[in-house]
Amino acid sequence: MENLFRLMRIALACLSMTVLQANDYDSILIDDLIMMAQHNNAAAQLHLGNIYFEGIGVERNYAEAYGWWLMAANQGNADAQNKLGLMYDTGVGVEQDFQEALKWYYYASQQGHAGAQYNLGVMYAEGNGGAQDFEGAHELYLAAAQQGHAPAQYSLGVMYETGEGVAQNYKEAYNWYSMAANQELAEAQFKMGVFYAHGFHVKQDYKEAAKWYQMAAEQGFADAQSSLGAIYRHGEGVEIDFHEAYKWYRIAADQGHAEAQFNLGQMYDNGEGVQKDHQEALRWLLMAAEQGNPNAYNYLGIKYEYGTGVERDMDEAYKWYQMAARKGIAQSQNALAMLYEYGAGVEQNLDEAYRWYILAAKQGYLDAVDYLEKIYKPELIPGFPYKWMDVANNRNFTEDQFALGSMFYNGDGVKQDFQKALGWWLMAAEKWHAGAQYGLALLYTNGEGVKVDYKEALKWSMMAAEQGHMYAQNNLALLYESGKGTKKNYKEARTWYLYAAEQGHAPSQYALGQIYEKGRGVTKDKEKAYYWYFIAAVNATDDNREEYSSERDRIKKSLSAKQLEKIENEASVWMWEQGLWLGF
Repeated sequence: MENLFRLMRIALACLSMTVLQANDYDSILIDDLIMMAQHNNAAAQLHLGNIYFEGIGVERNYAEAYGWWLMAANQGNADAQNKLGLMYDTGVGVEQDFQEALKWYYYASQQGHAGAQYNLGVMYAEGNGGAQDFEGAHELYLAAAQQGHAPAQYSLGVMYETGEGVAQNYKEAYNWYSMAANQELAEAQFKMGVFYAHGFHVKQDYKEAAKWYQMAAEQGFADAQSSLGAIYRHGEGVEIDFHEAYKWYRIAADQGHAEAQFNLGQMYDNGEGVQKDHQEALRWLLMAAEQGNPNAYNYLGIKYEYGTGVERDMDEAYKWYQMAARKGIAQSQNALAMLYEYGAGVEQNLDEAYRWYILAAKQGYLDAVDYLEKIYKPELIPGFPYKWMDVANNRNFTEDQFALGSMFYNGDGVKQDFQKALGWWLMAAEKWHAGAQYGLALLYTNGEGVKVDYKEALKWSMMAAEQGHMYAQNNLALLYESGKGTKKNYKEARTWYLYAAEQGHAPSQYALGQIYEKGRGVTKDKEKAYYWYFIAAVNATDDNREEYSSERDRIKKSLSAKQLEKIENEASVWMWEQGLWLGF
């Protein structure tokens, strides 16, 4: 009879293997599971692995977990295969090995395992174990999402929201976020709040945003808690309630959420929902600043410049403004320019003042714009709002420095000398001369006069590209596309190629054609590829016209006459609008 009960208990364990929770293992003898596992019962092997991995009723032992999961996986158990993939993916219990992770995820995903399909999709999207493959990631996410896998549904939403690997489509993003949110995935609920707060695809509705933020916030999602705090603080869709705002900011801030810490600091400074306390404000602001929050940098600069709740200290103000300005905060860039102009907290330097005014003006910061118009009267570059031309080239002979660098680089009237080119261009580049910055990028890209240094090339290309320098924009795109000096990023590459293409740069136009033909960071699209090859061939110089025309004619054969007519008309209109029309 005892043996009968034991057999019944084992049979019951077999039947309940798929629904066991952690606390259920107490009712099952480990010896029983081991006996089943040793007789090649894959379900028992899987759950023994679970027991040892989680340390349920036994001491946690990753090696034991791995061993049992491997036995089950080799019998084709998809759950075990997925778990092995996770171990190799995260490096928990084994040495991290993306190739092994890919292998086990693939085996499980081929059996339709939604979790493995999602995990494999994440690896494809991040390029772990190989090149980034957004198309493959999308396919895997979709397979898992159609099985109701909430994280996969959320990831599809992210792809459609950002346009990464697919055409940007807020309607599709909303649909996938909605599916995941209705399964109570906090990240998706937060995104629903964002969509309603900003009116993405749906009518802007702060009340609805607050509802979704609340759901995610109650699950402990810090981004949602911080956003809910902002909703109550500003009275968006709800009555202004500083106490509620403080509550949610504080909960998020205690989790280390930098933006919530920054807002909490402001509330203490202003006495919103709490008793005014400048010391407590400073404490929270410094916490946010330690995490690199640029708004906190800027606010600390203001506090120290004007002595708000702290002793006035221009050296501290300069330090914080500089940190915020380097993060792109226009208000701090303008403030830093003023400090340099008047020599407050720093030695007076009109060139530095001018440079920071320019950067603030590029972002449309009106105080900087007004100042530049009053003093220098610069012009806007057509097609690039607030990309200011450097009209102060006569200051410290900046243009002459650039010209001298160019002479030495090209050997124009002097002996070619890359070192001297470097020296002259560096002087001009530090005064924000875009041509000189691009020149430095070339030197570092090609290793002329210096060691090849793609990070330096990226830095100088970015500076010149942000000023609208066409060739620098193309060089920056090349660096992002090849992953030199930075992580490979097809989205950034496409952005900078487009900026250069809009100025008539044929190689960038051609590169866009390749991006769409080969599906680099986008869905493959022969029509868009032909569109850009067509434009590139029109704008090509004698050096590359034959190559670009050949690519255009090659892909032309795969399109119908109706498609060709539509694309060529659209391309011709675009070139006309951009001022690139050259005729055929």
